[in-house]
Amino acid sequence: MVNPTKRPQTFDEAGDKAGVLYGDSPKDRFRRAMMKVLRKEGILQVELAHRLGVSKSCVCKWMSGKSKPDFRNSIMLWKKYPYIRKLLEAK
Repeated sequence: MVNPTKRPQTFDEAGDKAGVLYGDSPKDRFRRAMMKVLRKEGILQVELAHRLGVSKSCVCKWMSGKSKPDFRNSIMLWKKYPYIRKLLEAK
């Protein structure tokens, strides 16, 4: 039976519990860091793709863990969003 007084967890609450729901592999840390960038900037994946000069499917693959940014795109991410390095290094 569902408790009607207990509200469900939001993505922010659930997603920030490193290692509990999403694991702590490098791909998982990158995915969480990218989600935080999108939330902090208030943008969607398509806007991030436009700002970086890549396709939306490219950003989708990064977010899903199917691929990772190449060296050039990594540098662009770090230059445009310098706080992403701290997010990736944080546990």
